[in-house]
Amino acid sequence: MHFQRYNSDIRMIGKHFKLRSHANLDITRHYTICNVMEPGFYAAINNALKEDNYELVVKHLDEGVKKTDTAMFTIKNYDKPKGLSFRFFTDQEHDFEVSGPFGKGLIEEQAGTHIAFAAGTGVLCFVDLVAHFALKNLRGNDRAGGDGSLNSKRGSKARKATESEFKLILYVSFPNRAGSIALDFFENMQAHAI
Repeated sequence: MHFQRYNSDIRMIGKHFKLRSHANLDITRHYTICNVMEPGFYAAINNALKEDNYELVVKHLDEGVKKTDTAMFTIKNYDKPKGLSFRFFTDQEHDFEVSGPFGKGLIEEQAGTHIAFAAGTGVLCFVDLVAHFALKNLRGNDRAGGDGSLNSKRGSKARKATESEFKLILYVSFPNRAGSIALDFFENMQAHAI
């Protein structure tokens, strides 16, 4: 199976992979595609937002579209002996089965105000959506559109819509700042958009 570390096609946002360990094939978990959480890309997009400089993230985008035989998943260790997640955090070697992507993704409507509530790891399915708009914002509207944008490969009515007609209001909740996921990224995006 070959993976792409960065997928610019907005229709992939919100899709997921199924993982299971060969040690226990009865336990299957679903992990959301979350390109932005790759450490190098995450740092680059945060720096690009802080500096208002799209070029700071271009290298990671170019590298990320190449196919690879490895994939990165954001996994929370629940430390359950009969579960799956703890196996990723042990020194013992495990074989895993990965299948996907599955699901229809997040974007159904091309315009309007969309309100989402997420807590803990549930925020991961929205991180790439926010990154999509961060990249569009950094690039500027002159390069908007094309394959993978909100308006690509849709009917003529959708093509006439502009991304300015799409608004996402995302409410996130975490037990504390130290246990948050991508909170600094969301804050950088919010500051950049103002």
